[in-house]
Amino acid sequence: QKEESSTSEQNTVPQHRFAEKVEEVKELEEKVSTLEKDAPGKLTPEQEKEQQAKEYLTGLMKEELDKRDTAKKEADTVEERKFNQDVQDALDENQDAKKADFLKFVEEQGDNFTSVKSAMSFYKQLGSTAKDAKAEGQEEERSKPDLPSSEGETEEITEAPEEDKNKSFRQVIAEAMRGAVGKSE
Repeated sequence: QKEESSTSEQNTVPQHRFAEKVEEVKELEEKVSTLEKDAPGKLTPEQEKEQQAKEYLTGLMKEELDKRDTAKKEADTVEERKFNQDVQDALDENQDAKKADFLKFVEEQGDNFTSVKSAMSFYKQLGSTAKDAKAEGQEEERSKPDLPSSEGETEEITEAPEEDKNKSFRQVIAEAMRGAVGKSE
């Protein structure tokens, strides 16, 4: 029993220490409530400087991003104009090329070329290869002989004759054989 009472004494907080802590908590709560009442939304000078610095940096970043966006848009516009002019020059040099077909070709295969001129030369090569292949195919087709026409007499029978309608296939064959044997004799 002595051991139990000594451990319970060790686990308890002295009354005067507990009272000190309670008093400290009350003082801190009063300070917080006083600060909240006296300066709601008011910042300390250090916090004001920090907020001003943030606003200044935000403004600078916005300006810089706007400058970058404007420069990028201008560069894209200049690049697009140059591309359109290069396409028009290439089409002027090659009157037989159709603009819509060439632009479709450039859109599909454009990553393989460094300039519009190289794309046009490849486009022309593809076009001439296709024309050559078509011409060869037509020439080959013309050089093949036509199939001979049938020399024997053929009758187109669309419907069975009236006399054969109620007969079986064997009966019709037997009559045809008798008729063929009779004609050959």
